[in-house]
Amino acid sequence: LMNHPQIEQLSFLQLEHADVDDLSLAQLYLEAYRDMPEYGEKDLQSSLEYIDWLKRHSTFFEVALTSSNQPVGFVAASASWISRFGRGGHIHEWVVHPDWRRRGIGKKLFYDSVHHLVKAGHHKIILWAGEKNHIATTFYKKLGFKPEGKYRIWVRWVLDIKRNPEIVKQAIEWANR
Repeated sequence: LMNHPQIEQLSFLQLEHADVDDLSLAQLYLEAYRDMPEYGEKDLQSSLEYIDWLKRHSTFFEVALTSSNQPVGFVAASASWISRFGRGGHIHEWVVHPDWRRRGIGKKLFYDSVHHLVKAGHHKIILWAGEKNHIATTFYKKLGFKPEGKYRIWVRWVLDIKRNPEIVKQAIEWANR
């Protein structure tokens, strides 16, 4: 791995305040799924369309940027999403560049999105992950998510805030970092 700055040297900005273009986000997205192409978009054009979809359907979109404005992670979540499973705070996408993982970036993005969703009144955080995405699902389990259903190759993960009240305290602490 290259020598990267610590998390404290990164900027975590809402998309509208970040000097980053869709192409950079789409490239980051493709890189994040390079070892699991079955779960990501198939090419750059599809990734650009997906980034556009995320921007239009998310009430929270945060990007982790280096000092040179290179995105190394992002999270997109919605406080107003309703699915056939009901209402809940949904995390639509949450990626960190493989070379930047295990540095607290994913955790910071997660807690910032939880902070947003809890402030919007949600007690359940919902996300979907590929059934063989063991890196992500191991992380989700550590955070308190439980699998609650499956659709094709996707597993629905739910974090019940009422059963995990410490998550809110951690989200507030991380939001202030």
